[in-house]
Amino acid sequence: MPLASYGVLAGRVVDRRAEGGTDSPHYQVQVRASGVDYRVAVNVLSQLHPSELLYVADEAFDHPLLRELPGVAEGFTLLPRGAGGVALDFIRANLFDRQRMRPVPATAPGPDNDLADKLDHFVGRAMTDPAARVYAFGQRWDPSPGRRTRCSASRRATGCTTST
Repeated sequence: MPLASYGVLAGRVVDRRAEGGTDSPHYQVQVRASGVDYRVAVNVLSQLHPSELLYVADEAFDHPLLRELPGVAEGFTLLPRGAGGVALDFIRANLFDRQRMRPVPATAPGPDNDLADKLDHFVGRAMTDPAARVYAFGQRWDPSPGRRTRCSASRRATGCTTST
């Protein structure tokens, strides 16, 4: 399904947490860009059968897209529709070998055995590296009215972790 306003968020990871649950668990990443906090909600469990998502990590990932990302401005940038540019297209851009992807549970007891653990490994590394920059692709959204954020009360957060 096409997204109404597809773009990329570029910034620094300042916090993260895995949330449990069985309905629609997400891995939450708080990103700060140009003084604004954003919440990146990564779905770790599909609501369709089979519910486990496919996963692959490549420590030696190399793709022409990586050379374009440093030119993306900090914050959320809308991306033009169509081929080329920095928009992600897993199929046509040959980003990785899809045959290497494996199903992984959203959450499971024990270390390094579920999608939340695998995400936490890489996001944690980004948090501790002052030179690391995160790029989150997708559609921008705002939390529902009347919900608090976990971000500093001194700044208006666009999507930081919310609670009722």
